[in-house]
Amino acid sequence: MKRVGFTIIELLIATSIAGMMSVVLFMTLFQVNTGVRITDDMVTVESDISQVQYQLERDLSGATTLIEDVKPEDKKPTPAQAQPGAPKPAEPKEEPAKDEKKVKKIEKVFYSTRDGDRLGTLTFITNNPLPKFIDEKDIRLVRMAYRLQEDKNRRGTFALMRQESTSLDYEKFSSQNVRAYALVDGIKDFSVKFLAKIEEEQEPDKNGDATAAPGQPAAPKPTQAKKEKKVSYKEVGSWDTDALAKEQKDKKKGPQQKPIPARVDIQGSFWDITKKRSTPFHFKIAIITDTELKPRPKPPAPPKTTPPKTTPLSPGQQQPTPLQQIFGRMGQRQSGPQPPQLGQ
Repeated sequence: MKRVGFTIIELLIATSIAGMMSVVLFMTLFQVNTGVRITDDMVTVESDISQVQYQLERDLSGATTLIEDVKPEDKKPTPAQAQPGAPKPAEPKEEPAKDEKKVKKIEKVFYSTRDGDRLGTLTFITNNPLPKFIDEKDIRLVRMAYRLQEDKNRRGTFALMRQESTSLDYEKFSSQNVRAYALVDGIKDFSVKFLAKIEEEQEPDKNGDATAAPGQPAAPKPTQAKKEKKVSYKEVGSWDTDALAKEQKDKKKGPQQKPIPARVDIQGSFWDITKKRSTPFHFKIAIITDTELKPRPKPPAPPKTTPPKTTPLSPGQQQPTPLQQIFGRMGQRQSGPQPPQLGQ
């Protein structure tokens, strides 16, 4: 009698094939899980980068300097305005104001420090605050502050802290202990550089066509040319408006640097969840620093319109109502020449 079954060789071959298929399946599953995790990390990092870029661009694009209001002096009649032969008016004696309050100058309008290669502190005054859910119509300027704070649980990882307050004075801002919140975390590196704009006035060329050729009439004298501005840029690692103002005050002539940077370059990198790889980022934010206060032109006066002439009413005649006027116009239109009808 013949027995039916599998030999040992057949069992070994089947077992080896099943083992190879299981290894392939496990490797495929592992690669899929790794790809999903890497994709999630990339989406998270890209979201953090977009959030940092949006918020910093919103705040830095509105960075501004403060314009001090100067009280106009009392107008006094000059000798040319005074009538001839009239005695000179006695000048009133200046008395010191008793209740005059001294206006304290706001310092550190745009201020930045470095902690090695990373950002230390970045504070400035901006006119683009976060939207408020209360009626604060008088609030137009706020002070912002950004700084890096190291995560205690993950060494070498930092969080970008953001602060906002209506107190423009830097000392009050620091002493009020303004609430700070983490804009993003998981930062590996974060550095800020500034692009300074420098303007220098150049004298016009006075040795133009001052002399004429022999045998030709003398050339007319050139009119006074305007001074040309030469613009150059310089990259700096930190910024201090107070030190810059003092330096520009001591140096009255020569190149003048703008108190606010023309551009801010921000670069760094974010850790992933496993802290094994990092994703770099780099973006530039332009600041409008060349705005000038110019008087707005007056709109042209509207042309004068003359009211339509009306015929005077006879005695006992009443003014027609608007409805009667409309029906009267309709009757005038119907009484005019009619178009020919079909079949005529």
